[in-house]
Amino acid sequence: EKLPEALRAFSTINHHDQGRPRALVGMALCYAGLGDRARFEMFALEAGQKSPRTMQSWYRLGVMYVKAAERFRDRPGAFRYAQLGLEYLRRVFAARPEYHPDLMPTLGLGLHLAGDHRGAVVVLEEVVKQNPQRADALLTLLLSCRKLNRKSRVRELLAPWMGRPELPPSWKELWRWAQGEPSP
Repeated sequence: EKLPEALRAFSTINHHDQGRPRALVGMALCYAGLGDRARFEMFALEAGQKSPRTMQSWYRLGVMYVKAAERFRDRPGAFRYAQLGLEYLRRVFAARPEYHPDLMPTLGLGLHLAGDHRGAVVVLEEVVKQNPQRADALLTLLLSCRKLNRKSRVRELLAPWMGRPELPPSWKELWRWAQGEPSP
């Protein structure tokens, strides 16, 4: 994968720019992608300390923490990462909801990972309404609907996708669940 190459690039930038926040966020994301939680936390904390209090920085830090929560989903600390990400993303949303095209999908993912499935559904329903082909947002919406036991909504959302040959296995599993069929 390209993570080690990206990590080298961010390390070089960090070395020359002495802790530039963007490089620190990049390094934190690379370490998260590589599964190194200790180094992720070290660089994430430094990025948070050195970042200016701007929408751009809040957005970057929010995305960083939500991506880490997704990566470490089944490990202790993931819930806290999601909460930290949401804190930053809510600041951006409160100031400018249209700030970045990925703001709402990332906010929805963060809500899902933090266990606020109702909130995730509200946000992601709007994302999917605006962009029905946004598969990442749709998957998170489906997972939140499953957590809320909304089988009919899962069927409605998945019905247009069911004839596609490239349908991911996880979507087929959600369809079976929504249909009341046993898993294979």
